[in-house]
Amino acid sequence: MELVIVIVGVVLGVFLLSALTGAPYVPTLRKDSQRVFREVLRSDDVLVDIGSGDGAAMVAALEAGVQRAVGYEINPMLCAISRLRLWRLRRRLRPEQRSSVYWRNAWQVTFPPDTTVFYAFTVARDAQRLHSLVQQFATQHRRTVRLISYGFAMPGREGKLVGPMWIYEVTPQAQ
Repeated sequence: MELVIVIVGVVLGVFLLSALTGAPYVPTLRKDSQRVFREVLRSDDVLVDIGSGDGAAMVAALEAGVQRAVGYEINPMLCAISRLRLWRLRRRLRPEQRSSVYWRNAWQVTFPPDTTVFYAFTVARDAQRLHSLVQQFATQHRRTVRLISYGFAMPGREGKLVGPMWIYEVTPQAQ
């Protein structure tokens, strides 16, 4: 019984720490992501999932046909679940489709230079920070990228609402 209490305490502690340093875990609904991703994503897209959680959005993106899906997750347990889900999916993918999940804080990484789409289950407190991060990437790489926000609109930004997700075209700033 004491072991069970310790295990539950560790699991809750990891989720709490992740919520305090990142965002709380809220799963992407499969039906939402499948419908929107099929409409919005292309076969040459490279999607970065910021706070990839259990990998549901990455799985939906790969099923929608993206070339590559890359996830960053701060919670090691969710990272492991995500890797397992993606491993199970790989036999159904085209040979050129790939995925990677990294146990990292997405605010502190260098994103793949060929990224075309950023996805995040956004919380209000991080919406502006997320947009700034994507804006910086677009400016650095001198090309427009898309930002898909599930949960909240970006304050002061014009986007297109598709189902429950906001789609933004983020263009490079003049330097």
